[in-house]
Amino acid sequence: WLMVGTAKGLFRYQSDNRRHWTAQEPVLVGSPIYACAYGADTGTLFTGANSTFYGQGVLRSHDLGQTWDTGGSGLDYSAEDDEQVSAVWSIRPLGAGRVYAGVEASGLFRSDDNGDTWHEVASLRHHPTHQTWGAGNGGKCLHTIVPDPFDPQRLYVACSTGGAYRTDDSGVHWQPINRNIRMEHVPEDLLYAESGQCVHKLMLTPARRGRLWLQSHSGVYRSDDGGDTWRRLGQAEGLPTGIVGRIGVSASAAQAGRVFATIEGEEGGVFRSDDHGEHWERVSQERGLMVRAWYYEHIFAHPTEANTVYALNLQNHKSTDGGRTFTTFSTPHGDNHDLWIDPIDTSRMIEANDGGA
Repeated sequence: WLMVGTAKGLFRYQSDNRRHWTAQEPVLVGSPIYACAYGADTGTLFTGANSTFYGQGVLRSHDLGQTWDTGGSGLDYSAEDDEQVSAVWSIRPLGAGRVYAGVEASGLFRSDDNGDTWHEVASLRHHPTHQTWGAGNGGKCLHTIVPDPFDPQRLYVACSTGGAYRTDDSGVHWQPINRNIRMEHVPEDLLYAESGQCVHKLMLTPARRGRLWLQSHSGVYRSDDGGDTWRRLGQAEGLPTGIVGRIGVSASAAQAGRVFATIEGEEGGVFRSDDHGEHWERVSQERGLMVRAWYYEHIFAHPTEANTVYALNLQNHKSTDGGRTFTTFSTPHGDNHDLWIDPIDTSRMIEANDGGA
């Protein structure tokens, strides 16, 4: 099964061989779906439904979307709170009935009974730096939840115009982890503030303890100590500086240390590093990869072929020489936004565009 969340509801696709897919009847029609996740231990499909009529919440299905229940209570701030929950942006089941949900206005909720009841992890919003959190163009939302595979007590979250945070005790205490991450369009004394950065993407390298990647307005950063410190991958390493615009990043599973990045800025293009981001080379300046760069800039490394990489834009582009040259390939619709490659059988792919999946 493949679940695709859209502004019009949840679209479901089924396949017996992962090559040919059959569209099923859409469900939750009329509700924008920002997040969808499957809890394999309980067989529960969770979705963040954000209806202007019925309201927002985490809905659950135990039959892959045929029927739904409204989930449990508690997914809201108190009536006296200055903020209210207006949307569910992220869902992360961790097993043994524990599920996290990130919401707008930025906050984190946890369920320990598979979604029957929810309670806010209030220590995050009560952190002294909360007053610095703002709302980006996409809203004031907690959009990323990343558990640490090496430490079950450790969890990372990222908020739009709030920054990145880490807990080492399952949410009892939090610390901002934004040291050395530069802010843009702020007074000089706030360029490296403790919090308030507009983080777009936060990801973890599952095979290397403590290694994180972060992308914000000011560039691409890497941490090797769980976010305690960050190093901007800038001009000294071969990446452009200044306002670099939208950035896409993909680490190769086929070759340790290989990372691809596609960058919008005036000196942008496709960049490649073969030493975990220490040094970069601009391998392509092909303009077809950067059409409407603020809207696309998606790049995906092949899971088993180190020299194969895909760049998605108005058209789909594929390189088999490490990103130096690209050829286009067709899909039934243009405007391409996402790509999944089966790591076991890499001939199986799912591509998402404005026409569907």
